[in-house]
Amino acid sequence: MTLTGIAIGVLALPFIGLAFRPIYLFRGLSASERSRQWPGDDLLPGAIPSGSRAITIEASTAEVWPWLTQIGQDRAGFYSYRWLENLFGASMPGIYKLVPDWSLRTVGEKLRMAPEKRFGPIAAMDIVEVEPGHFIVAKNLEGTWSFIVEPINGDRCRLIARGTWVPSKSWIARLMRAMIFDPIHYIMEWKMIRSIKVLSERGHQSRLASGLLQRR
Repeated sequence: MTLTGIAIGVLALPFIGLAFRPIYLFRGLSASERSRQWPGDDLLPGAIPSGSRAITIEASTAEVWPWLTQIGQDRAGFYSYRWLENLFGASMPGIYKLVPDWSLRTVGEKLRMAPEKRFGPIAAMDIVEVEPGHFIVAKNLEGTWSFIVEPINGDRCRLIARGTWVPSKSWIARLMRAMIFDPIHYIMEWKMIRSIKVLSERGHQSRLASGLLQRR
C-alpha cells in the first residue's frame, strides 16, 4: 500500500466510522443483551453505554476467565493488533499462553493500557469490581470498561466487552469521539474478543483430546 493510500484511509476512517456506527457499536449483542444492565453500568452518574461487543465461545467460563485476568499492558497485553498499539508507543507485550501468576485480579489494581511513565494517569484504569469467573470492571473519570463472561451451558459461554462513558459537554469532543475514538476502539476490541475466543476454544479442544474433559 502506498503512502497516498494510507493517508486516504486515515482521512476516510472518521466518515466510515460514522456511516457504520449503528452496526459496530453493539456488534454481536442480542436484543435482550442490549437492553439489560451490565456490571459497571451504574458506577458513574450520567454515564451511558458507549459500545459493547459480544461473542459466543465454545468453551466453559472457567476456561475463558484466565485469559481475561491476563489482560493489561503489564501482563499479557490485549490480544489485539499489537503492531498498531506499539506504533503509538504502548510498549504492548504479546503473550498468548496462560501464566499462573496472572490468574487473579483484585479490586484496587490497575488495568494498564500503556506505560504510565510515558502517558501519565490516562494510561491506566482502576479495577473497581471483580467477581471471579464472571466479570472485571475498570473505571476512570470518563467511563468504565467491563469484561464479562456468562455461561450458556457447561461447554459454551458468552463473552461481553462493555463500555460506558460520561458524555462531554462539548459537542466537538462528542463528535470527535464518534468519528475517531469509537471506530478505532471497535477495531481493537473486536480483534481482542475474537482472539480470546480462539485461545479459549483451542485450550478446550486440547483438554478434550487429552481426556481432561468429557464431551457434554
